[in-house]
Amino acid sequence: MIYTDGSATAGTTNGGAGVVVTQGDPESPQIREVMKVKGASRTASYIEEVAAMEKACEWMSANCLENEKILVCTDSLSMC
Repeated sequence: MIYTDGSATAGTTNGGAGVVVTQGDPESPQIREVMKVKGASRTASYIEEVAAMEKACEWMSANCLENEKILVCTDSLSMC
C-alpha cells in the first residue's frame, strides 16, 4: 500500500507532500519507504496533493513489476 498526502498552510503557502510505502498486513503494516517533497512558498493544497501522487507514481514506475497490484490511499477526492 502507498499512502499520499499534500498540504499547505491556510491552503495557500508553504506547501509540502509526503508518501509512505508499506508492505505486509494492512492492519499492521511495515514501513518500506518514506518520501517528502518540499512545496513552493506560494502554492495550493490541491497542487501539493498532486505532487504527492506524482511522487508515488514515480516510485511505482521504478520499483514495481508491470502486473503488480498496488493500492494507493489518498484523502484528496478532487485529485482523484
